[in-house]
Amino acid sequence: MAQIVQIVNINPMTYALVNILDGKILINNTPIEVITEEPPLPTLDCINLVERGGVAEDNTKVFDVSEPLPEDHPYYDPTNPDELYVQKLQRRRDQKASIDIHIWANTSSERDNVIKQIMEIIAEAVMFNYKYCMNYDTPTTVCSTTKNPCDAITNKNAYGIQGKCPFANITDAEDPNYRGPATYFDPGNINIFLIAVRSEQNVDDLSTIPETYHSVLPIDFEVTIVNEVPVNPLCAIDTSSEVEILLPKKINNS
Repeated sequence: MAQIVQIVNINPMTYALVNILDGKILINNTPIEVITEEPPLPTLDCINLVERGGVAEDNTKVFDVSEPLPEDHPYYDPTNPDELYVQKLQRRRDQKASIDIHIWANTSSERDNVIKQIMEIIAEAVMFNYKYCMNYDTPTTVCSTTKNPCDAITNKNAYGIQGKCPFANITDAEDPNYRGPATYFDPGNINIFLIAVRSEQNVDDLSTIPETYHSVLPIDFEVTIVNEVPVNPLCAIDTSSEVEILLPKKINNS
């Protein structure tokens, strides 16, 4: 199993692509290298990823984040511990960006084969295929949530027949069928539905010996940048008594 790349000081799409491609692209049944720097390896075939930045859109949205109060809060009500109060402000904005996948090969047929494999893997990954779930261990087929073989291999319900986690709709962690599937696009808040792979550009260098077959596969994507700011529970004034009392603002669930 390829080592999972941690999303620390790394472009979120680079993180996702390394984790879904590394060890999966084969030439003559041998995995080729997926690297994140230039120039490419001296030994072809290989893939390298080049970030092209992006532009933040002026579409910042601010949301209230409501949670139950901690037990040590002065307004905590032990008779209603699940009452929700506004405790955070969440700012969200979208940023469009691009990344280039550079494919380097010894022959045109190898280059075309690599592009085909990349396209197929990305298409499966954005459709939540179990093979690209963060919980799935490729050599053993074991799900890290259950410590048993992945249910998608044997359970062919409406989700499983599509190659997805059969229990993807269960979000309650206490449910015995909870699996918590996650894609490698999730940690970086990449909108999986806005990933667009553009047509490849061939930039072969046929003057070298041996000839170098080189293509660039651009990918456009959108990242949601989220910042949360903790705040004291918002207060409302209770005027039902002669003395004004500041109370936390409750969330009306009715």
